[in-house]
Amino acid sequence: MLRAHLSINDQHKRLPGQTAWLICEQRSPGDRRYYLCSYPENASRRQLVTAIKARWSCEQAHQQLKQEFGLDHFEGRSWNGLHHHALLTMMAFAFTQTLRWEQKKQRSTKTTRTTSNAISTSGETQHHRSLQSSAVSTLQSEYLF
Repeated sequence: MLRAHLSINDQHKRLPGQTAWLICEQRSPGDRRYYLCSYPENASRRQLVTAIKARWSCEQAHQQLKQEFGLDHFEGRSWNGLHHHALLTMMAFAFTQTLRWEQKKQRSTKTTRTTSNAISTSGETQHHRSLQSSAVSTLQSEYLF
């Protein structure tokens, strides 16, 4: 990572002479990615990396919107129609993500309950049952938000 003075006007409307962070990411030998970031000079390395990695989740969401919900299938000719289509696909995406999140929470809770029932019916002592229930509650507090 280094600060660089830009010598040309690029597609992001930066002015010549303006400074930006030039960041190189080497994912594997021969596979490098370069990024320009206009964060201030006193930005930490963590802030820069966070900004770059946040882009990945946005790209994944956009790809999912196109593949699963048809964001790119609009063939209308009006601005309002395009906005209506984009809004509906984003609402469907948000609804689906909420359902996925709830199913993940339910599976996690169901797994801990099944484990709890299996141990309590196998003839374990009361001491072992109390240890197991405290372990389950610890897991639930750590992994269920």
